[in-house]
Amino acid sequence: QLQGKFKAEDQIIQIEKIDLISKEKCQFNEYENNFLNILRNKTFQYSIENGVLILNDSQNKLVFKSSN
Repeated sequence: QLQGKFKAEDQIIQIEKIDLISKEKCQFNEYENNFLNILRNKTFQYSIENGVLILNDSQNKLVFKSSN
């Protein structure tokens, strides 16, 4: 589970802080840290298409896509 602070307006989302709520050991800890570093303190353009959240960075590359 994640928690954090963000601002969203006009298809732009600024993620100010994002952290894991659970501090349980995970066999994929390196991947978790990389994922959080991609999102932490960054600004993205976002869209929702067919119930899927899509985040794009400043070079318009797909950064994160989740259907949950």
